[in-house]
Amino acid sequence: MNNKNRLQVVLMVAAVFLCGIGYIVFGPGRTAAKPDGDAEGFVAGEGKPVTAEDKTVAADTAPGEVYIYICGAVKKPGVYTFDHLPRLSEVVDDAGGFTKKADVTSVNLAMQLSDGAQIVVAAKGERTEAAVGTGQASQGAAGNPGATSSADKININTAAADDLMRIPGIGEAKAALIISYRSEHGSFSKPEDLMQISGIKEGIFARIKDYICV
Repeated sequence: MNNKNRLQVVLMVAAVFLCGIGYIVFGPGRTAAKPDGDAEGFVAGEGKPVTAEDKTVAADTAPGEVYIYICGAVKKPGVYTFDHLPRLSEVVDDAGGFTKKADVTSVNLAMQLSDGAQIVVAAKGERTEAAVGTGQASQGAAGNPGATSSADKININTAAADDLMRIPGIGEAKAALIISYRSEHGSFSKPEDLMQISGIKEGIFARIKDYICV
């Protein structure tokens, strides 16, 4: 075998050897290296590991179910739930919008509400001092759920049906019964006398006593 043929054989053997090495290193069944075991995941596009602590923080900041109570001069007063912290305008929309008697300047529709907030939409001529000054719901109405100032309470001896229906849990039927009772028996001497009305017992009275006066 001359030198030229010997060189060709050596080159062929070397090529086969290199192909074999390449198959072993890069062949099928090989997967990309994984990050260290402490990392539970990666943020897409950043390569930043997502730890268990990150997941806990994300869970803690999720709003969950948010409950808002709206009453007063809206068409469908009641408790509404959201999966986010809503603006007051969203709550008013869900409540059917304002009634014709509503003083729309008594509330700030852009205000963002927190869970458990109570909003009282005043009728024209019934705005509270806080509402007149700021255009926002008063502290008793939105900042401290359940708190009602004496100025906001409904006088069950003088209130018309529409005003009585602003009381949580008092609908059209119960408002009519209250007015009928006043016509037959005269004024209530104390708020507890409201339990003389059919359908208003201790449970309901406990929920509405902070909203009424005589």
